[in-house]
Amino acid sequence: MKQPGDLYIYKEGTLYDKLKGFLWGKEVKGEIGLEIETEVKVLEDYPKDYRAIIGNGDFGLPYWSSHRDGSLRNFGIEYVLKSPLDYKDIPDALFAFGSWAKNVKFLPDPVKCSDHVHLNFMNASARTLGNFLTLYLLYENLLIKYSGPNRFSNMFCLPMKDAEDNLNNIVQILEIVKNRDRSLKGLIPEENCKYSCLNTAAFHRYGSLEIRCFRGETDTKEIRKWIDIVYALYSFAKRKVYPSDIIEMYFSNPQELFWSVFSTTVLTNDNSLVRPNLWYAGKVAYYFSPREWDELSVIKTLNTKRVSEQRETISKDRFLKEFSDLGPRGQKWVDWYITEGINT
Repeated sequence: MKQPGDLYIYKEGTLYDKLKGFLWGKEVKGEIGLEIETEVKVLEDYPKDYRAIIGNGDFGLPYWSSHRDGSLRNFGIEYVLKSPLDYKDIPDALFAFGSWAKNVKFLPDPVKCSDHVHLNFMNASARTLGNFLTLYLLYENLLIKYSGPNRFSNMFCLPMKDAEDNLNNIVQILEIVKNRDRSLKGLIPEENCKYSCLNTAAFHRYGSLEIRCFRGETDTKEIRKWIDIVYALYSFAKRKVYPSDIIEMYFSNPQELFWSVFSTTVLTNDNSLVRPNLWYAGKVAYYFSPREWDELSVIKTLNTKRVSEQRETISKDRFLKEFSDLGPRGQKWVDWYITEGINT
């Protein structure tokens, strides 16, 4: 009897394809989520019409909602995008916020405030996730330096060098992607990583990774520069390379890799800040081989046309009948034989 050919169609799939129903429910679109934490000296620093409604969700501004944040001082309010946006739509959202915020006397760079960027990985492949984590860990100290002088070793956004246990959280994410092991789901509690520079708990809750290191900025021009830097990592991570390639690019020419990632941004390089994080980046980059990264990034679905052909062939060879003429038990056996039995 003729052996079946490949019964499957292989295509690059997303993490949502792999983890839906296990880790996440509804799929979330949009690439970027943004939270802007603010403080004012007195409530009267807000326009009179907003004093009663600010911090209670929707306050009439396109794209944005506002929420009171008990971790902040001085009438602390967090402004959050109502839903994630694609990178191309971020300028419109920032323009809306900036046009409104110019009438508010926000305190400049309060010590407890920061701007948080969420990058959505539901619609990315496992390889993209690995590339991003490798790049982020490699360049984390540069990102923190750019974020402001009070951000190094800040207790609200601890870098990897000060919170090394967060590397274990990253490894747990990789294991979840590989094994879909339900016993791993509770091993990244929010209280263990919420105040890391890279909040890995957001991956479980929202399908995102949250970068928390940028200062509490309300100037939308500065926020845009920061988003450009973070998105440069995200964009490079989508290239057809493997995490291990990134490490090899670094060893080959550190400056060339930096410019390949950040050439369209205002970030400047300082290899004395990059090299100390090479071990962390390598831990992720070599956690899987290129072949394993490929396997994790591919979704396998049955080729229905090929299955139908094999059903008829096997039915006639084994039972001298067409598949439609077999009873339920016979049809079930044929389907089992096609997908499993022929390889046993």
